[in-house]
Amino acid sequence: MSVSGSYKVSRIELDTFKSQWPCNGMPDNLETVTFDFDRGDLVDIYARDDHGRWLDSSEFDGPALVALSNDAQKKPLGALIVSTLRSVRAQHEAIMLHQKEMQMSAFIVSDKHIGAIVSFAIDRRASYYWKTNHSRTDINKENASEIGQKLLDENFRSVNHRYRESGKPSVYKFKRPATRFEAVDILKAINCLDYQSCETDDWSESEAWSILDGIKNCAIRNLPGYENSNGWSL
Repeated sequence: MSVSGSYKVSRIELDTFKSQWPCNGMPDNLETVTFDFDRGDLVDIYARDDHGRWLDSSEFDGPALVALSNDAQKKPLGALIVSTLRSVRAQHEAIMLHQKEMQMSAFIVSDKHIGAIVSFAIDRRASYYWKTNHSRTDINKENASEIGQKLLDENFRSVNHRYRESGKPSVYKFKRPATRFEAVDILKAINCLDYQSCETDDWSESEAWSILDGIKNCAIRNLPGYENSNGWSL
């Protein structure tokens, strides 16, 4: 019987498959692959890396990926996410979820993104106040990696909460980006990271939120024309 439905290949299954295909061409950070079938025909492929980011499967398309999809299609119906009777609904939900994610509902920002924010904070001597421990912290070269890790951890916590996943953040090591960004660029970068990190109910109580808020206020003060503005008391 032709199979319709979706099958998600886990990291364990991928590692087993790769051991049988030494020259498979698949990236080392490939975490999951989901195949969508319609009456035996492969209609779509969704791939994610170990940071939860979407991957373009066309970049590693080839005999190995075809073989993997064939193996997935031969799985017992009980191993499929949905049976034939539920396949249409499941495919629709998967497509809708994919579209929402591609519209930036929540994603993991790059290390460069975090590095740009932290670099700006160091150069402009930004600090933040976290009311939980009633202390103010200066952001500098010595704690740059720690600050970046806190931002990355909250970003992961948000995405995991949003998509009911359990992705693990990598160890963040501060690296100054080659490009020097202006205050307006950093404000937009902060707004993006804030949006990607706000899915949890206690986001505004987190230390990461306080860090971004401190850097945001610093960036505002460094906008062109702000220092000489007469708007402090109108």
